[in-house]
Formats: sequence, structure tokens, C-alpha cells
Amino acid sequence: MNTIALGVMYIHWLYGEGVREYMRAWANYHWFLYHFFSVGILLQTLFAPWHRLQERKKRGFDVEEIASRIVINTVLRLLGFVMRLVVLALAVLSQIGLFFLGAFLFFAFISSPVFIPAVFLSGLLLLLT
Repeated sequence: MNTIALGVMYIHWLYGEGVREYMRAWANYHWFLYHFFSVGILLQTLFAPWHRLQERKKRGFDVEEIASRIVINTVLRLLGFVMRLVVLALAVLSQIGLFFLGAFLFFAFISSPVFIPAVFLSGLLLLLT
């Protein structure tokens, strides 16, 4: 096959189907991270107790037991809130990191018709000098 025709076909694929496929793959990575960190579930259960641990109500009326139960349940809810917030922060940081990495790789992908010949020619120049 003619080298020029192959180059034209590559350019046609790169700026047509290649860009669509890259964007689809990038969106799939974002979808994966969203579901990997279970962002929807974490937001729904943000104020739930940690590991569903709770002090149960006992029979009778005991002011000390009621106060103890309120304090323990509040601490467990705060712990659950903090832990879920940490995981949500990790999810957001992962999404941001993936966005910037994907943007950098997209730029490299789009500019590959310029970089590939430039790297090849610089390699040849290094061999000759």
C-alpha cells in the first residue's frame, strides 16, 4: 500500500473515529471511578452510622442509659460521616486526576501526526551525529 495513502487513512481515522473512541473510553473510566467509589450510595447514606452500629434501646427508664445511648449513637454517626466524606474526597480527587490525565493524553493523541515524524527524525539525526 502506498505510504501517503496509509498516512491519509490514519489522519482520517484519527480525527474521525479515533476521537470518538477516545472520548468513549475516557467516559468509561469516569463511569468506573464513580461506581468504584459508590458515590451515589455514599451520598445517600452520608449521615448513617458507621457500619450500621447503634446502641439499642433497653427496657425501662434510665436517664444514664438514654444519655449514653445518645452520645454513642452521635459518635457513630459522626464517624460514619467523616469516613464517607474521606472516601468522597478520594473519589473527587480521582475524578479530577483522571480528567487532567485524560486531557493530557488527548492532546498527545491529537498531536501524534506531528510528534511521530518529529521523534523519528530526531532519532535519525542523533544516529547521524
